[in-house]
Amino acid sequence: MALPEELIAIAVRAADAAARELLARADRPSSGLGTKSTETDLVSDADRAAERAVMDVLDAERPEDGLRAEEGGSRQGTSGFAWVVDPQAFKSMSRNTPTICGSN
Repeated sequence: MALPEELIAIAVRAADAAARELLARADRPSSGLGTKSTETDLVSDADRAAERAVMDVLDAERPEDGLRAEEGGSRQGTSGFAWVVDPQAFKSMSRNTPTICGSN
């Protein structure tokens, strides 16, 4: 089993990858807008790109873990550990508010 420090380091690398995607889009209007469960539950290309960046890190470093991602990616794991990914980029970016956060 991975040590907590190892998991934290992976989470930081995943967050950095997502941040690079979001920062690359920060100075332009939101694009690729769509809805999910309701008309007010919006998603953008920035959300999808940030989520994909996180998933790429997790696929490379923890392929045996489960994964549930807000914008659509999921997999069953075999390690007994699962990651939940939800970048929360749309609201901040659509309001041109440079506030992006992550949590565990």
